[in-house]
Amino acid sequence: MERVNLDALEAALAKATPGEWVRRNSAISACAIDSIAENGNSKYLGEFYGPDWVENAIFIAFAHNALPALIAEVRQLRREAEAAAKAEAVAVKFLGDMADLYATGHEPGHHYTAEYNDALMIAHDKIQEHFAALRAGKGGDA
Repeated sequence: MERVNLDALEAALAKATPGEWVRRNSAISACAIDSIAENGNSKYLGEFYGPDWVENAIFIAFAHNALPALIAEVRQLRREAEAAAKAEAVAVKFLGDMADLYATGHEPGHHYTAEYNDALMIAHDKIQEHFAALRAGKGGDA
């Protein structure tokens, strides 16, 4: 799937006529789109004719009005996906470190040492810090 350039989309939206866009009937065979400014004044943007003209005008007005919220939601979802990827990388590293420690601590005839226990506690504390940072919305950067 192609990644949408949200900055370009937002820039295009900023250049478009501001305000809420609405569909209105302008003639028997046409449908118009107007922009409603904050002060309530409307500005004519164009008309549609032909098959599906009402549906096309409704869609264009709806898409324009929904775009700011959609851009914000996609940005938030991208941040969450990046944080999840960081968390996954931390978890994979943690599991690798734990496997290495486990292998070292469980060699035949090997007993747990103070160093081994200290390493386990340090690893445990680090993973807890990363998960706390993730919960705080910092992407795992503790």
